[in-house]
Amino acid sequence: MEEDRLQKEFEWVRDLFFPRWDQKRRWRVKLAPDLHGALGCCEPKRRTIYLAFIPTSDKGRAILIHEICHAVTNGCHGAKWQARMEKAIKRAEKLGLKNLALALAEDLNNPIGPRSQTVYNQIRDAARDFPDGTFWQIVDYVRQSYAMSRREFLRRFPKARTAYSEGKQEGMMLKAHRTVKWGKNGDTCHLCRRI
Repeated sequence: MEEDRLQKEFEWVRDLFFPRWDQKRRWRVKLAPDLHGALGCCEPKRRTIYLAFIPTSDKGRAILIHEICHAVTNGCHGAKWQARMEKAIKRAEKLGLKNLALALAEDLNNPIGPRSQTVYNQIRDAARDFPDGTFWQIVDYVRQSYAMSRREFLRRFPKARTAYSEGKQEGMMLKAHRTVKWGKNGDTCHLCRRI
């Protein structure tokens, strides 16, 4: 039921704003409840756009258009993407969809992207969960969700190495903690016991 509603919204947006794109209907849209704080994500290799919600409002449709613009331009928020967003704004205005045009213009002026704290938490969590992972392995794992190059990712998140070090240190402590036996009978540590 939800997938049907999502598919209808996707087709409506595709037909009105991107009529020449994906004529063979190879691209898909899917709900993804956990996009690590993002509302949408475009994965060109899978020809899939993931959304954290069904876009039934103008702001929601603006996010879907934002992600399709990534698919159309094969890039981040560069000049091609911005030009395609401008074209979508003009199309919305022509169709009399003023609120959608305003939502798109707001997005164009402030492209939605991951918040720094969300990304640093993801790096910290990944390094904690995989303390043997190298800095680059962790960065590559996290940055793929945002379709950013290493260079772009590190420029946008300059404290990535600090977050990695903190997570790795916590992970190593947890790893060491799990290997220690506590108590006379091999009981677990008092911090690990279930209450």
